[in-house]
Amino acid sequence: MASTGTVGDAVQVYLSGALANNAYQSDVDAALGGYRSSVRASSLTMRRPSALPGLTVTHASGANGTGNGVLTCQSASTVSWTPPNGTVGTAVTIANGETKLLIGGGTEINKWVVVTRTSATDLAGVEVVQLLDTFNNVFGPSDFSAAGFKYRAVFLRFASAVTACHVWLDSANDGVRALAAETPVSNAIQTIASESAAPTGVSWDMGTTEGTGIDIGTQSAGAIVGLWIRHALGSGYTASAHVDTIIHYSYTCAAVDYAGQLRGKCRYADSALELYLLFAGDGAEPDLTGTADASAAALPIELALAADHDWWLRTITQDAYGLRSHTNDASNRVIRLAADGTQEEDPPSAPSIVTMSAYTAGEVRVQAAYYPLLETVSADKATSWVLYLTDDGSTPDPAVDDAYDTKSMGGGDAELLDYTTAQGTWLEDQVIKCIPRTRRSYIVGEETLYVESTNSTVYSATVEYFGPARPSIVVTHDGWYGQDVGIQAAPDDEVTYVDETNNIYWLMKGGQTQLWADTVLVFSLKRDSSRPSWSGLYTTFAVDDGAISGAGTTDPIEVASWTGGDKTLYITVNGARVAKIDVTNLTITFNTIDGAASVSSTLSESPIWRKYAHTCIQVWDLGNDTVVTGASLTSAGVLALADKLVGCNTEGECTSET
Repeated sequence: MASTGTVGDAVQVYLSGALANNAYQSDVDAALGGYRSSVRASSLTMRRPSALPGLTVTHASGANGTGNGVLTCQSASTVSWTPPNGTVGTAVTIANGETKLLIGGGTEINKWVVVTRTSATDLAGVEVVQLLDTFNNVFGPSDFSAAGFKYRAVFLRFASAVTACHVWLDSANDGVRALAAETPVSNAIQTIASESAAPTGVSWDMGTTEGTGIDIGTQSAGAIVGLWIRHALGSGYTASAHVDTIIHYSYTCAAVDYAGQLRGKCRYADSALELYLLFAGDGAEPDLTGTADASAAALPIELALAADHDWWLRTITQDAYGLRSHTNDASNRVIRLAADGTQEEDPPSAPSIVTMSAYTAGEVRVQAAYYPLLETVSADKATSWVLYLTDDGSTPDPAVDDAYDTKSMGGGDAELLDYTTAQGTWLEDQVIKCIPRTRRSYIVGEETLYVESTNSTVYSATVEYFGPARPSIVVTHDGWYGQDVGIQAAPDDEVTYVDETNNIYWLMKGGQTQLWADTVLVFSLKRDSSRPSWSGLYTTFAVDDGAISGAGTTDPIEVASWTGGDKTLYITVNGARVAKIDVTNLTITFNTIDGAASVSSTLSESPIWRKYAHTCIQVWDLGNDTVVTGASLTSAGVLALADKLVGCNTEGECTSET
């Protein structure tokens, strides 16, 4: 168990500048000599986002370094300290009102915190303590804005007797900092008038090792020694947003060697660096990491630009420490210069938060946002949306394509696009690609011209016609709940005509979909997932594969001829013939029959359904009580079957339910 003022806390550092010995004085800018204050000089700033109740952390040794330390309540009255990236220390018992030293574990005897318990309530929990370097504390002076010297004074107070005490500078401070010891007279050292006034009669030391630093020697308990810190900045210095000061000290107490650190930060400012910086890129974003193409202490900035180029311009600010501001789209400007040097129109900003998705009944939906306030100048605001769209797999090209549609904007601070295409324009599975842009009109003479945003990201969606499967109705006590979607019922001899005049039709019933050509059954597609051996495509026609080609109608079943001895049907996929049904000669010819091919399914309840690259034949599955796809044909004429192909001798075999 460690008490304050012992072991690693035997040498304590206090502010100077008090009106009497050990009087209260907390202003680091007033630490200009005189008497020792009762306030300890802090190296690190402590932040406690979730402080443990009943515990106050009053001081942390500079040797902890920066990072996250951990206070852990090991029991109702004991607490341990784990330094940043260190080892958990021994738990220390702390009674209400006591102040104790919590030391890191293992060899980390110089990494400690001073903790006071402020409540008799049982201690519990774990707390992360953030330790941060401190700007402009007594060790890092006020910021420099010109070359010169600055001085501060602290007191070393020896709470316990020590020997072999030394103080020295970190090697990174070589030639920049200096230290000087002063022996107090009547508990006081000399006082300087200001931070820039040098103390007299002291010997400055710039040693960066224990052996070359200041030898404080042996000191008895209660002794004090003044320590002056000089900060020097020569002409031609380099501005910096953070300059470290680290002072080391060591001593021996009770035959154990200890070491500590005094830490602080300041800044070097150079007002000549406070500039507006202009960067120019030829046809692309400029490189903001190098030297600016033009700069000025105040706007405007002038920069000559070559004609017949698109110049991308960025303006950022630089402060007195050489730090540059963040950039955003609002600081971006593209100036288009024609071959004659005249400026062309600046395009509006591109849409943001763009989404494109399938919508109901074969529509697609495009949504986007545009924020006019992001434009650098009000005149650059867009006035309308414009959409470039393709449905053939190609990429839209705003440079050559006509706009698919335009929509006016409302002139608000936030413009939202919610555009839905016309219902039934496209087929299921058709891929629609879109580039949405913003557009602004302007007048040249008597002609209305347009300039658009330059975004080229392509968005796409695959057309759908049917939503997810219907939810099941859920039973509750004395009622029902769920979405009223209409429960799918098994078809009961439902007839869908292909050609009513010639009596060509589909007949759907539970478990079968039949294609009839007047009085002739072409085939019956059967499905019962509980009876796989029964399921299949049944026909009395001769089935073969052979070349089928040519353009057909857009109907999935085309009646090509129905006269005398030439009764011919075609199955088409998106207007291309892929299967021939010769009713006169009782033959069916497919381009390819592939038993291993996967069926392209749809949720349609129609007997035949036209998709973009497939035509699907639907059937009521007795095993699942729903319509499923039993067969599909691709645009290349490949027939895929969910079940087998069965040749029959009679129509009765084709339609048999057993």
